[in-house]
Amino acid sequence: MFTLNANTVFLFSFMIGSAATLSFFYFLVARIYTKQFIWATGIIHIAISVVICVSRIPLATAYLQFTMDVSKYYTSVYFVSFCGVVVSVGFFAWFFVTFLASIYKYSDFMLNGERKPTCLENGDGCASKYLGIVMLVLFFNAYWTAEVIKNLIHTTICGIYGSYYYGYNTPEGIPKHAAISSFRRAITYSFGSVCFGSLLASIIQILRDIFESMMYDRSSSGDILGTIISCFASCIVSLLDWLIQYFNHYCYAQIALYGKKYLKAAKDTWNMFKRSGVTALINDCLIDNVLSFGALFVACVSAFLSFLYLKFTNPQYNNTGSYNLVVIFVSFFISYHICNTVVIAIRSGVAALFVGVSEDREVLRRNFPVLYNQMFGPV
Repeated sequence: MFTLNANTVFLFSFMIGSAATLSFFYFLVARIYTKQFIWATGIIHIAISVVICVSRIPLATAYLQFTMDVSKYYTSVYFVSFCGVVVSVGFFAWFFVTFLASIYKYSDFMLNGERKPTCLENGDGCASKYLGIVMLVLFFNAYWTAEVIKNLIHTTICGIYGSYYYGYNTPEGIPKHAAISSFRRAITYSFGSVCFGSLLASIIQILRDIFESMMYDRSSSGDILGTIISCFASCIVSLLDWLIQYFNHYCYAQIALYGKKYLKAAKDTWNMFKRSGVTALINDCLIDNVLSFGALFVACVSAFLSFLYLKFTNPQYNNTGSYNLVVIFVSFFISYHICNTVVIAIRSGVAALFVGVSEDREVLRRNFPVLYNQMFGPV
């Protein structure tokens, strides 16, 4: 049992003194050799990443190879992804039109850039007090609907991979119409779980946007304390957003493979993470970062092309360039979500295999002995 005696007090005193002394010398040397410290820190980070990740590249390769093998047999995974893109494009087209119409409805300016006559009469602007509420509801709806579309596609594709994983090399054989049955389960038995998890994610995302907006507003007004508080809140919410997105990615695989409710799937996903340690995280770092960079690249290029379009066409509503940032932001937002829908087939396949291996490793050994040996070595 831990007790606070003289030895314990001496231990903590020694620890605090050592930390203070080392910190002083660290910053003293860093002040003298600043450039060398920056280079050394970067090299150490790269070396640590290489040491940690290189040994796990074969495992990530095995996951990707399995994903590609299944996609050759079930080409429907690409059709499902394509349907997701079509639905996303249709929804975001509606969102974009509604967004611009709302801006025009509740702003002080007409499409030709001139102030509305009623605003000129008032003299002090006539922007509706409901503009903030309309924008909040509009973006919350966009986040939630985008999450539901993405997660429905993710759950459907995970179900397809699960059909292959559990049906291969069995007397019943691989189901012929796995995409139809998987989609039917996703929009019926699992639809409530998909919407509930998507709701949690969209609430976090809208809170993140609110805190970021508050941070920029406080910063522009010179409120240092308000800027610090809103910046801290934004960082916390952004971290929560990343955590819930990462957690939901595997939670929906549990829902797709085993038909669990969201809370039950969340509990089992947490237990799976405790068993697997950092394997899932490192595996995702090797695979998802490549896919995420692709989505970011597409979004940046699309936003730049939108800016060029405004620059060369010079539409009436943007004579003064006041809508440049709005159009660029919305273009980036839409393009990023559409590209995420396209690459979800790869992410979903890897997540489905990881969950299947974690929950039923014996199935992997029986149905895919070669893949089992690649991952865990000969039996």
